[in-house]
Amino acid sequence: MLRACLRFSWRCCNQLTRFVLFGAMLLLFLGGGLLLTLRYLILPDIDRYHGNISAMVSHVVGQPVTIGKIQADWHGIRPHLLFTDVIILDKQGQTLLALHQVDNVVSWMTALTGQVRLHSLEINQPNLMIKRDAQGVLYVAGMKVSSNVPGQPADHGLADWLLHQKHIVVRDARITWQDEQRAAPPLILSHLNMLVENKGRRHSFSLRADPPAALSAQLDLRGEFFGASFDNFNAWRGQLYTELDYVDVAAWNTWLKLPISPKR
Repeated sequence: MLRACLRFSWRCCNQLTRFVLFGAMLLLFLGGGLLLTLRYLILPDIDRYHGNISAMVSHVVGQPVTIGKIQADWHGIRPHLLFTDVIILDKQGQTLLALHQVDNVVSWMTALTGQVRLHSLEINQPNLMIKRDAQGVLYVAGMKVSSNVPGQPADHGLADWLLHQKHIVVRDARITWQDEQRAAPPLILSHLNMLVENKGRRHSFSLRADPPAALSAQLDLRGEFFGASFDNFNAWRGQLYTELDYVDVAAWNTWLKLPISPKR
């Protein structure tokens, strides 16, 4: 009886091994076919898919998007797409945000999940307006990202999509903060550089920017947070760090109250 059981177990183990090897060979074959299709058919003729790519980006952003030029090559074994003259439009066709260059390295997770996943996303020299209106509603580049009206939640689709991208880099940005609720003048942060790294529910970032010289020295801000979606942002937890060589706390109070007190 024991010998028969051992023979049966050995046969099951052999069958399972064959199944696993067959599955691995099938995945390798499909992956190789996809790689060859991208390398020799799609990427060299990327202009042919210009409309499809623009539609895909529009779906991700949630607004109409036009792309002036698309260039494609390889970043190691990952497809690399360089977008030039990217314009995000509102529903009336007016420009919300113009980006000179957006650099994308596509992750192979795109093929596994069926959703656009990027190994890295780099945005160079964006000029971005962030506004809070008199009712406290927050807009980024004209797109509503928060709402204080019951039953009318903000659309966090783009923000949540960004949480799934592994590396996000913003270089030499200019950010204008307009706070209508405080009736404050525009606050401009220039030469802003930021790195965001996402690993599952863990999100870390580092940011450096130059505020107006009268307010403080260069702003150095770092943070690490844990959360799954901006739809449930109140459940997020994390830590925020900042370093300032010089700061005029009273001057900053025009836009926000800093959690520090001036030295006496």
